[in-house]
Order: sequence, then C-alpha cells, then structure tokens
Amino acid sequence: MIVFAFMFLPLRPTERRPAASGLFRLPMFRQFFGERFGVLRPPPSFSVMSSPCIAVLVREDADREEVADLLAGAAPGEVVRVTVLQALVGAHLIADLQVPHVAVEAALRRFLTALAVRVTGLDTPDEHEWERVQETALLAGRFDADAVTGYVGRFPGRFDLYGTPMPLLQDPRLAAECTKASPPGRLAMTRPSGNTQPWRSRVPQEVPVASADAFGWLLAWRDYGPCGMAALRSHGGESTKSSKAGPNRRTVSYFPLGEDLFTSLVLGCPPPSRWPQLPGEDMAPWEREELPDPLAPVAACGPVSLLTGRAAHAVQLAPGADGAETTSCWIAWGTRTDLPVAADPFTMTTSAGKARLANASRSLLRDFDALAHATDVSASGKVSSVPPVWLSAFAGLPPKVLDVLSGVRVRVLGCQQAAQAGGMEHWWAETTPVSIAPYLPSRDPQRSALVSRTRKAAEDAAKALGAALRAAWRDMGSNPKQNAWADAADAAFWDRAEAPFWAAVAGRDGEDDKPASPGFRRIALQVYDAVTAPQAATAEGMDPIAVHRRSVISPPSSGRRKADPVTVDSAPSSAPTTPPASDRPNPLEVFDGFLRLVAKVCSTPGGRARLADGLACDLTEGAPFHVVEALLDAAPSTDIRKRIVDPQQARLFILIACLYAFHDAPNPRTAGERRPRPPRPGFLRHNLGWTYREAVNRGTRAGNARDALLSLAGLELDDLLLALPGAISQLRSQKVPVTWSVLLRDLTRWPRHADAIRLEWIHAFHPATASKENAA
Repeated sequence: MIVFAFMFLPLRPTERRPAASGLFRLPMFRQFFGERFGVLRPPPSFSVMSSPCIAVLVREDADREEVADLLAGAAPGEVVRVTVLQALVGAHLIADLQVPHVAVEAALRRFLTALAVRVTGLDTPDEHEWERVQETALLAGRFDADAVTGYVGRFPGRFDLYGTPMPLLQDPRLAAECTKASPPGRLAMTRPSGNTQPWRSRVPQEVPVASADAFGWLLAWRDYGPCGMAALRSHGGESTKSSKAGPNRRTVSYFPLGEDLFTSLVLGCPPPSRWPQLPGEDMAPWEREELPDPLAPVAACGPVSLLTGRAAHAVQLAPGADGAETTSCWIAWGTRTDLPVAADPFTMTTSAGKARLANASRSLLRDFDALAHATDVSASGKVSSVPPVWLSAFAGLPPKVLDVLSGVRVRVLGCQQAAQAGGMEHWWAETTPVSIAPYLPSRDPQRSALVSRTRKAAEDAAKALGAALRAAWRDMGSNPKQNAWADAADAAFWDRAEAPFWAAVAGRDGEDDKPASPGFRRIALQVYDAVTAPQAATAEGMDPIAVHRRSVISPPSSGRRKADPVTVDSAPSSAPTTPPASDRPNPLEVFDGFLRLVAKVCSTPGGRARLADGLACDLTEGAPFHVVEALLDAAPSTDIRKRIVDPQQARLFILIACLYAFHDAPNPRTAGERRPRPPRPGFLRHNLGWTYREAVNRGTRAGNARDALLSLAGLELDDLLLALPGAISQLRSQKVPVTWSVLLRDLTRWPRHADAIRLEWIHAFHPATASKENAA
C-alpha cells in the first residue's frame, strides 16, 4: 500500500526537472520498479559513437563504394551527418568538418585530435618513436579501423550523453548540487540568455536542443564558456554562482587543414617535446574511473589531458523521453581556482608564453610569416609571436612527407569575446589562400624571405597611413583621443591589402622569379583620400590634410636635419666633376639639362615650393598640372618639353624634380646675394647602387643598405615611384648623395630594361675594387 500510494503522488513537470532525483537516480531502485511495475522506462541514450552528430563534407574524388561502406547513406561531394566513429574510420574520405559555429568547430577539432592521438599511437613519449609513428601514419593516409573500434570498445557507455554514471564530459553531480535546472537554450550560446545579444538567434530558451547539437555546445562550453554568474552550486563547502572563463576563451586558434580530415587530425597531434612536463597519468575524462575534484583541478600532463581535460565549467544535460534532444541542463562552476597553466597546441603565443588574444580586425596576412617561420631578420624585425606547436612539428617533417602534404593550409578560428557573458562577441573563420609548405625556409628560403618582406612593406604602409591621419587630425585642432579616421582607415587598408599580398607571395610560381608588386603605398594613399574626403574641402581641414598627405608616400626623416644640397663643390671625392670625354653622345645630356631647368625653377621661393609640394600627389596616376606648368614656364628645350608633356614620361620627370626641390634645392630666401650652384653633371656609374654604397661608407650597415636596395630593385615601376620618396628621404637625411640625372634616366628605361638596371645597381653596390679596398 505504501508503494502504491507513493506511485500516485504528483510528479513535477518534465520541463522543470527532467532528471530523476533522490532514490530515482539509484540503479537498484530503478530496476526494482521497472521490472515489477513498468513505471520507469530504460534511461534515454545518445552515444556520439553510434548516433550521427558531426556534419562533414565528403571528398568529391572519394571512391563511391568505399563511401557507401564506411559512411552509410553518403555520396562523394555531399554534406552529411556521421557518428564520431564513422568520422574517424572514414576520415580519409572526408574533406573537412562543416560546423556552422566557430566555437563548436574549434572545440570539436580538439576533441577529435585527442582521439587521433590515441588510435594512432602518437601518445608515445619517445620523440624519435613519435616521429616514426607520425610519418608512418601520414604515408598510410588513413586510420586503422581495428584500432579505432578497439579503442572505443574499451570504454562502453562512456561516450553517451545521457543515462550513465559517467556521461561524456559531464558532471552528473550537478542535478543534486545545483538549485535548479536551466532551460535548454542556456546551452546554445547563440540563443538569447540574460543580457546576451538577442539578435544572434530568435529561438526561444524553452525550445529543446537536438542531442547532436547539444554535443557540440557541450564541447564549446568547456573551451569557451564565459566567466561570471552561472547556476548556484554547492560542493565541498563551497557554494557560489561565480565561474571562471574557459581555457581558450578570447583566443584565436590555428588548425592544420589537409586535403582530408585524417591529415588534418594527425598533423594536429602535438609532439612529446611540447607536452606539459608534469608528473601524472595522461588521461581523458572518459578514461578515468572517478569524477574530477572541482576544488583541486588536475594539471595536464600529456596531449590527451591537454586537449580534453581542461575545463572551467561543469555541465550536465537532461534528455527528453527518447534521448533525441536535450530538454534542460545545468551549467555551473567547474573549478574555484585558476586552471594550471598549459600551452594549447593550436594557439599562437607571445614572447611571454601567453596565448594571443583574438582580434577580429587583425588581417591574417600579418601573421602569415610567423606561421610559415619566415624569419627574415632584415625585414621582420622583432619576433613577437611563437607559431602553434603543430607547425613546428610540420616544418620538421622529412622532405618526402612534405611533398605529399604540399597542399596543407591553415584554418583560423577566432573568438573575440568579452571575458564575461553579455559582452561583445565576434566569431570568425578563415583559411589561408595558399598552402604552408612551399613557404617554409627549409623548402624555399627566398620565398620565405619574400613573405616577410612583403608583410613588412604592408606594415610600413599602414604605419605611415596611421601617422599621417593622426597628424592631420591633430593639426585640425581635434581631440587626438577621438580620432574619427583611425579605425576606419586601418580596417579599409588591411581589407584592400589582402588580395595584393597573397598575389605577391604566390607570384614566384613557374619561371617568373620576380615577386609581384603589391602597391601598399598606393593603397594607403587611396584610403587616406577616402577617409579625409569630407573634411578635405573645409577651411580647417584643407591645409593639414594636404600637408600630411605627402608623408603617406614619403615618410618624414625622423626629425633629422635636412642634408646640404649636392653641388659641384660638395660632390664626394670618388665622383669626377665632369663626365668623361668621349666622341659618343652623352646619354645623360637631356637629363642633366632637365636638372638645370629644375634648379632654375627652384631659384625663386614660389617655384621651389610648387615643386616640393608635388610630392603630396600620387604620381602613379599622372603628373600634377601645377608642377608641369611651373616647368613649362621656365622655357625648356624642345627635347625636354616633349618629355614633360608626354603622359608616360612626365610623371618620372616630375618625381625627380619634386625630390630635388624638396631635398637639395637651396632656399632662395636664405641664399642672399650668392647665386645657387646648379646640380652637378651626372656620371653613369653613379646610380642608385652607388648611392647605397656611399651610405655604407658613411656608416650605414652593409646588410641594411643591401636589403633596402634589393627591395627597391624588386618593384615594378608604379610601386617604385611610391617607394622612392621614402628611400630618398632616408638617404638624404644621412647626407648620402643622389645623382638625380642618373636616377631619372634609370626610371625612363625601367619599363623595358628593368632587369639590366637591377644588375647595374648591384654591380655598383659591389664594385670590382671593393675587395682590393677592403684588403688595403
């Protein structure tokens, strides 16, 4: 009678407390009533090893019969849901995961990588044995099916989300230790909850979450859960709602992306030298016989515990009647202390060993040289980032293995989040447009250095753009802390720089060994004009914007004193004062004559100012009319006049005229009665290579001078015109002479004879007498 009376007591609604409490959680009690009265059904179940829960894209070139055998119901080129067991056994048939949320994808890749470590034997602590096992696995191209099923069979029931004493990656004590369950929408990070952003999903909190999706969100909470208020949990004398942030929250992760899922997972397995060097047994939560102690978190001591055992939150899921969906959940604190420090193998770390925080506005190209270990010292400068662990192991693979893996790219998953729930969140995913192997220094040092130099060129252009905008904003009298241009300009520049960067670093394929010219300075100038356009025509903005526009393509010389003009009297001792006598026509005659014309224009303050201001114009788009007019007013010869008005050559002549006026032309206001001397006649061998050689003689490091010369020599004409003002500014600030007529002649010959001019520059930088001089 007591039993029957108890059976008719009212039960709480399933939605409010779906999991049994008290005696109903005891197996003996459940079995007694189930067998004798049929009141309780068998507990619902959802095993990730037998229930489809991962969306994948099947390779288009996969064998159709093998796909039908290992991925039942799938076909090549289709997106299907598979079980975790199928994803491993058929990993070589799967192109990649197809997960809609970045946090779920990142956490799932770590989970699958941990399983790959176990089934391949890459959990061996011996470094040489580990390298042999990885090489063998990569060359085999697939997981051993018996090894996968054998490993899963060792842990029956441990991969089930519900109905077992040890549900997968959950803490079944929460139902008793927490005050109440949360609606299922609490589990899905995209649904509105409390103060979180409601526009990311319109699904109400009370709608159940499919078990396949609940598995992904379970992983995401362990890796990316926020700090702040969670369910009230009482354990071991501790009772609080406060929880800490997940171990990978606010970070950006870099995963290998091979031609199939198998390659991606095996390459992600960290080598023993990069495991946490702590005592203990490396075990996943499903491999342990006891639940974790939330008051004393266990430190990771190997690859599996590193990838699966670190969590700041504890989660428990409550199923519906058939286990197909989660109807409520408990999410509470999983530790009261900070997790033991450990380096995640998929994050890029700073020089201090901390994972780099995610920044949605940071362009991928800015980190590509760090990912490829492209450490060209002359271009990359200070190394502030350490690449992910797996990339170090990848770079050390034997050449025969790298040949097979030539198509591996990097999958970037970023989670820019506030530390607490309810703050800003921005998730993004992107993949490098090029594979990583061809850019490793061990494979192609020149291509590797090219990556670093090209990235440095983009950084320099962005820096010049930002400095010019800040200076113009300040000179307009605006508050420097409220610069309305900076963020918009930075975003626009890096967005436009992406395509030319990847085109430039990939431009050495085939027989063409010359790097493509990205034109970052031109992009910076275009962005400068675009963001300042509304104020450029106003009274307060007209002058500051025009003045600082020049520094985008011709950065200032760091406050150094302006160099003295190079005239006949001030020419270096190594230069003859007149060209050598010869019966042949002087190839510099027209260019020397043009420089004399420029000096004539600069003899008046107004003429000198008009030419110098021409540096603020984008000469790649043509010669500015006011500069051409100033030169034509000086009555040039017929030959020079033809070149000034020629659309193709005018911009070259104007550039040299502007540079001379800005750097070398004497100031007529301070010259007094002394008549300014004209520029000295040119000497053919005194080209830009000779100029940089003179820079070395005056104290510049030879390596820096050589790299600067090679950087200019590798450009196409348009980008050379943009880069020259900055290079000349640096040279003249050190009083290094420039032979303007020779430089002008080289520019006019560049479209047809660039390769010959490059050789002339190199020969002049390394003269035949250099070895004799050094020996003396």
